[in-house]
Amino acid sequence: LPWYRNHYNGYSKQFQEIYEFGEPVPTNCRKYLELRYHLLQLFYDRLYEWTQTGIPICRPLFLNDPQDPQAYISPWVDSEFFVGRDLLVAPILTQHITADPPTPPIRQVYLPRGSDWYAFKNNQYPLDAPVPGGTTIPDWYAPLDLVPLYVRGGAILPTRELEQYVGQLAQNPLTLSIYPGRDSSYRLYQDDGITTDAETKNSYRLTEISHKGLPNGRDITVRRLIDGYQPPEPFYYVALLAAQHPRSVTAGSVMLSDVGAPNILNASGVSAYYMNESIQITFIKIFDTAPDLTISVRW
Repeated sequence: LPWYRNHYNGYSKQFQEIYEFGEPVPTNCRKYLELRYHLLQLFYDRLYEWTQTGIPICRPLFLNDPQDPQAYISPWVDSEFFVGRDLLVAPILTQHITADPPTPPIRQVYLPRGSDWYAFKNNQYPLDAPVPGGTTIPDWYAPLDLVPLYVRGGAILPTRELEQYVGQLAQNPLTLSIYPGRDSSYRLYQDDGITTDAETKNSYRLTEISHKGLPNGRDITVRRLIDGYQPPEPFYYVALLAAQHPRSVTAGSVMLSDVGAPNILNASGVSAYYMNESIQITFIKIFDTAPDLTISVRW
């Protein structure tokens, strides 16, 4: 949610601080606090969208999937929501026994029809097989350290590296994770995060990222719609999830090298790529020098 905090018991204010609960509560809460920091760009982009359209950051199912009758009814409309268009959250709202196997199941999860859905792995593990939209998962077992999160097929999801507070890292390059699935686009908003120059001087950048599937690959287009701000990061990453090892990658007219390892990619002073075979993700490093760029990946 835009305002992120826990609640206390009545008005006694007991146990409002996370550490007052004792383990494992602080560790479990830290996991999702840190995930929120990874996803802050998503919140920032959706805040900008709200200023332009009035569409909220957090959305009921029917706002994103109005064609699905199930999106309007209980229990789904009361117990699940979206962050933006493509990240589905199914929080645990009631206490249950957390025995293994679960008795009873913690909750059911409904995935709106019309899209495939991927369990969110935060680029730490390979994606599971997609789950077709319209599916009800009857026995989603969520222990205290796990919240059901799903990403729409074809989504573009921006993340950054972990910070313990905003601005801890002088430079924190974006990773634009592209999920397998239908062609889609995403609008990314950037400003200095401190001043009102974006409003008073148009000192901000609005970028449209889109991807298109081809029989033998994928094209990713990055286009600056408004270019009044220069981010401190000189490059960004594009991550292709559940992709084959590329036969070739070009950025504009430049053929990129496969550097073979993450440390070499991170240290590279030119655009390049490598595939992490263990998690089945291709990472492409792109230096932010062109206002319009097409990245072509061929398999």
